[in-house]
Amino acid sequence: MAVKGRIGLSPFILIHHSDRGVQYCSVEYVKILVESNIAISMTQSGSPYDNALEERVNGTIKNDFFPKRVYQNHKEVIKAVSKIIQIYNQKRPHASIDYLTPDQAHVKQGDLKKRWKNYSRHLKQKEGTMQVVK
Repeated sequence: MAVKGRIGLSPFILIHHSDRGVQYCSVEYVKILVESNIAISMTQSGSPYDNALEERVNGTIKNDFFPKRVYQNHKEVIKAVSKIIQIYNQKRPHASIDYLTPDQAHVKQGDLKKRWKNYSRHLKQKEGTMQVVK
């Protein structure tokens, strides 16, 4: 979908992030990515914490759109995910990118005001309880 959905030339690099699943490491799959000029990003350990940003996007898609829905077949999933991606990219404003949609932010000229919070918190163990320290 990402390869077919690319419009014209873009100064942005498309990055495919995955775990080290055998399907993503196969010669045929890697060849498609390389031929499409897509950067390959894989976790080192297979842990979802290796790429927290990507995992957050996946979580948003899974939890904000059709949570706990059971699909009857693969075609239903493809249709639902296609719709989710369209809404996520074209209709849903994101606070972190100045309340623009990702499509709007992608073509915006000039600086883009980023509005995410810095959550650099440290957890400290104290007397058997966890305490958040700013």
